[in-house]
Amino acid sequence: MKSLNQFLLIFSLVIISSIPISALNLYEVNQNLIASRKRELESVIRFARSQALVHVHNHEKGLLTREEAENRIVESLAAMNYGTRYVWVNDNNAIARVHIRPEISGKFQTSYIGQIHQLQNEDIIFFTRANVKPVEDKRVTKLNGVTKLPDWDWVIGYGAYMDDIENEFLDIAAKTIMLNVLIAMLISLTALCLFKFRPQAESS
Repeated sequence: MKSLNQFLLIFSLVIISSIPISALNLYEVNQNLIASRKRELESVIRFARSQALVHVHNHEKGLLTREEAENRIVESLAAMNYGTRYVWVNDNNAIARVHIRPEISGKFQTSYIGQIHQLQNEDIIFFTRANVKPVEDKRVTKLNGVTKLPDWDWVIGYGAYMDDIENEFLDIAAKTIMLNVLIAMLISLTALCLFKFRPQAESS
């Protein structure tokens, strides 16, 4: 009974002492996950813009009419649909030209004015807001990244839903907690053995 109490005391002390370090590590993990998503969004957005610029330049060269260029941009960017992640586009009249949800395509987007204003001084901006998540059809906070199509003032966006990031974080957090518990148990058992056998070693 005495050994069990000693083990529980040591175990508790190890767990308590590890909480601040674990909390800091998990905070950094969460920030790294968000930073990683932002890099992913930026990469996709830049690629989408480069695809659109091909058709813009062909229009400038006289190879395409404005309408043809617009249609090809819409077609190419609408193909960048990865389930719950998709490229969306609003034109210079704040009309949604590309969106995964048909009921939004062709509708006026009030968010355009604020976004195009911020993009006057920034190449890419990030923001979060609640959006209906495809497939699941529920409102979820979404991290969006947007950029501007030069000269045309079209806004191109791409996002990641925060619940996906949270699920990944919770998975990492659960594994971290389990590892900390195992380490604490190992340290406690080691300390208990040392305390238990030390008197015998000294008496001999």
